[in-house]
Amino acid sequence: ERSGGEVGEMTRLDFPLSEGLEAKMRQWRKDVSAEGRGFTVIRGVPVDEWTDIERKIFFWGFGRHFGTPGAQDNDGDLLGHIRDTGADPKTSRQYKTNAHILPHCDSADVVGLLCLQSAREGGTSRLVSSVTIYNEMLQRHPESIERLYEPFPLDTRGSGGVSWVPIE
Repeated sequence: ERSGGEVGEMTRLDFPLSEGLEAKMRQWRKDVSAEGRGFTVIRGVPVDEWTDIERKIFFWGFGRHFGTPGAQDNDGDLLGHIRDTGADPKTSRQYKTNAHILPHCDSADVVGLLCLQSAREGGTSRLVSSVTIYNEMLQRHPESIERLYEPFPLDTRGSGGVSWVPIE
């Protein structure tokens, strides 16, 4: 915050870690990798003690230690909020509605969620490792693996003025 720069311009170098935290970060990166279980849960982040900008800076800096951020939508947002904005689930991204979100795969190597406030109702997240699913499919139904490498359309709910984008 003291640097005066935009959060999105900050790099990993702007967020130095103590030796102890760096050791934990190495373990967390391993946990989310193909060597680990594909995810990790970190508890005790004191978000209630921080301002909105401090939360944003923390999450950005934390994420930079995992890799390079990617756009959350066609508007190029690098940080998004999962919250019911009253948007229509038929025309908006599901994370902006109160609709039940079916299991899906975000197109990123690592996805981070920082809970700022528990939902009054619902809001349960379920995580699975796509690496584990792949390995199980390879073991149980190897004939199905080839389909995973074929292009498919990604429904954008009209974000950015397009209905879908090809994923190849």
